[in-house]
Amino acid sequence: MSEPKELSLEELRAIEEMPADEYRQKLSDPEFRARVNRVPVVPVVLDGPPAEELPAVVEPVAPIVEAVEPVAPVEPPAPVELPEQRYEYQPTDELNRPIGGKQVIKYKTTDELREKLTEQNVLLQRKLREVTRKQKLGIADDAVQVPADAEFQDTMELKPRELSAEERFSLSQDLQDPAKSVEAVNTLFEAAIGMSPAHLRDRFNKQQLQTLTVMARQNYDIFETAKKDAFYPCQENKQVLTDWMVKKGLTPTVANFDLALSTLSEAGLLLDRPIVREAIPAPALAPVVEPVKVTEPVAPAPVAAESRITPPAQPQARQARVPSGLNNSNSSDGSPNMPSVTLSSSDIAKMSADEYKIKLRDPQFRKLVDELDRQAAAKRATRSNA
Repeated sequence: MSEPKELSLEELRAIEEMPADEYRQKLSDPEFRARVNRVPVVPVVLDGPPAEELPAVVEPVAPIVEAVEPVAPVEPPAPVELPEQRYEYQPTDELNRPIGGKQVIKYKTTDELREKLTEQNVLLQRKLREVTRKQKLGIADDAVQVPADAEFQDTMELKPRELSAEERFSLSQDLQDPAKSVEAVNTLFEAAIGMSPAHLRDRFNKQQLQTLTVMARQNYDIFETAKKDAFYPCQENKQVLTDWMVKKGLTPTVANFDLALSTLSEAGLLLDRPIVREAIPAPALAPVVEPVKVTEPVAPAPVAAESRITPPAQPQARQARVPSGLNNSNSSDGSPNMPSVTLSSSDIAKMSADEYKIKLRDPQFRKLVDELDRQAAAKRATRSNA
């Protein structure tokens, strides 16, 4: 068996640049492995003769197998979480008044905000187009359901009805029959007008009453504003004026309200404005003073008389006064004309107008009212002078 050829320099360089997989594959060839094993190994000597002068030592060279470490997969970087932002705006009309609620759009990026604004504008354009289309086509929107027990308008369009030849012949026969003539007339009226006579009467009476009610309310407001100082505008007086005008068959105009006011005021049928009197405060109670104990005076000790010097005057014990508990507000001046006070000004002010009129018939009550007025005037004069 012939010896394998040695590797040339070009082949050695090619082996060095050869990938590991290809190198392992070529090592499976015995001839290639034998040629690689014949490559001489030149030892490196630091001190001594040059390497080319040393004898070549041929030793078997182990195959070079590079260990390939597994490469760990590179994980992609974690996405950065952007903070959520808010864009708010309030729609307004031409007078800068708010329309609906405040609009809020939540977004994280500018592109997302742009997309949401575009989507919102598209939806608004679609809704506007839909509403315009329904208005032009006369399509009713029944989104709001009206309850069944609601009061609807009782409107009716009057249209005549064309009678057939048989109906006209039958009506002509019924008009000649006294028992059917009234019904035939009603049928002819309903065909000509579009409403039965009974229904027309009810609607006319109801409409007339509603018109008078609205007219009376409007004219009374005008009358009350003009005559607010001439009479007491209470619910009782309003009812009396209206009932009298209805009883007399007068139209509820402002002039007739003036006529009713003058007539009923002369008869004394209207309530007068209640008199508001100044409340007189109750007199302050006298403070309770404990009685002072009266002590007997102690006689002074006898002093020897001196002939030339006058003795000093001895102090005398003063008699303590016991207060009686009376003052100017609760003491009586003994006036025989003063009535017995049983009511205060606040009690009189709380009386209704009818009760006050009835009590004025009592002379004692009138005298009490006059006296309270006199006292209030005197107090006001005292305060002004002070």
